[in-house]
Amino acid sequence: MSWAFGIENGREVGYAVEATCDAPGCDAKINRGISYRCGETRQLHGGHGCGGFFCSTHKRGTFCAPCEKTVADDDE
Repeated sequence: MSWAFGIENGREVGYAVEATCDAPGCDAKINRGISYRCGETRQLHGGHGCGGFFCSTHKRGTFCAPCEKTVADDDE
């Protein structure tokens, strides 16, 4: 499968899908490719992350801020 375009849970995803950040009130232009996705690549198979798509302000590394906190809490 290519990540250029696909449908996941009824939502268009892929690096060819222009979008805005999923953070409330943020209108940063992104695409719905893997690099903007919150979650581990195994997220669909039980991994961590919400699967939303976020700009670099709202996603640092693998997770968005709320999921990063949840993962940290789970590790304690």
